[in-house]
Amino acid sequence: MPPTPSTPAGRAPRSTTRDAAALVAARVVSAVLASLTWFVILNTVSPAEYGSYALATGMAGVLVVACDLGLTSSLARFLAEGSARRRTALRVAGIRIGLSLLGAALLAALGLLVQAGVVGRSAEAPILAPLLLLAALLVVTRSLAAFSVGVLPALQRIGWLVALTIALPLLELGGVLVALRSGAGVSGALLAAVLAAALVGLLGLVVVLASSDATLPSISMRDVGSYSMVIFLVWIAYAAMTQVDQVVIWGYLGAEAVAPYAAAWQVVTLLHMPGL
Repeated sequence: MPPTPSTPAGRAPRSTTRDAAALVAARVVSAVLASLTWFVILNTVSPAEYGSYALATGMAGVLVVACDLGLTSSLARFLAEGSARRRTALRVAGIRIGLSLLGAALLAALGLLVQAGVVGRSAEAPILAPLLLLAALLVVTRSLAAFSVGVLPALQRIGWLVALTIALPLLELGGVLVALRSGAGVSGALLAAVLAAALVGLLGLVVVLASSDATLPSISMRDVGSYSMVIFLVWIAYAAMTQVDQVVIWGYLGAEAVAPYAAAWQVVTLLHMPGL
């Protein structure tokens, strides 16, 4: 029997309600763990350090979305239909990683400009510049993690999706606690985030490549790219609008002024989860 969009080849039908409940629960747990990580950092470091951390990770988050170009969601659609092969998934992953390296280079360049005193306040450079350089690595590792997690639902790997959704903030929280207790500060905390995303991204990529079927003729990269553009425009607009305010605050008032805004935003992010 040929595969259908809801039942990829060789896979048994699943309970949509059960899967949806598991994913919502995983996202809520993930949001709670992520918020806990932010509040641990907030209560441990100075306002200037926390503001710089929020600024660097916020910029990295926008670049992760920008470097995706909607390709992950587009690929997920074709994987769910059973019309994308492992080769197509591998090509999209390669493009995704290449674009993330470009985004990382841009953020690293900004870090060097801050360090040289060309951009920002000279008093902030010793804190913000190293964080921007580490955030450049975060663009690459979180891009990989976002790609892996983004296509797992289409492959009906819900168990893996739930596990990785929770594992990422859990590993990050553990790494942050170790970094702060060892005196590594916000740089150590950001490095913990980089390593957690790298581990989850690599594991997820292995699952994705092992799950892609080759039972139907593969769709072209042109099809994936065409469908991705509308998705990209929506997501980049959302990502930019959620972070541009922090950049404006930094530009006028400095990184320390970003801290209370970023802390309040984390509360809003946590409280909106029941709306899912």
